[in-house]
Amino acid sequence: MTEQADRATHMAFLRAQRRSVLAIVEGLDEDGVRQVAVPSGWTPVGIIEHLGHAERFWFQQVLTGQAATPVRPPAGGGVGWPSVNSAASQGVVGDWGGS
Repeated sequence: MTEQADRATHMAFLRAQRRSVLAIVEGLDEDGVRQVAVPSGWTPVGIIEHLGHAERFWFQQVLTGQAATPVRPPAGGGVGWPSVNSAASQGVVGDWGGS
């Protein structure tokens, strides 16, 4: 495969994975996306926020070698990190799904 074909394949896979995740949260209201969904304390919107950070890290730092500021959990870890109190869930979901 050529580099261009590899890129197209990887981007198609990434878009398909994003669609799958977004389909899971589709229809949830603000309370639903902020409700703890697993014993670890993560919420659906927190998981999506985490996926966005992970993508940025892999694409900016690992694949291109650009230094990206890593996102770290707050001191003490914090249940449900990342905290989504700083952003409306629609913005987090929209930013990630439209990237």
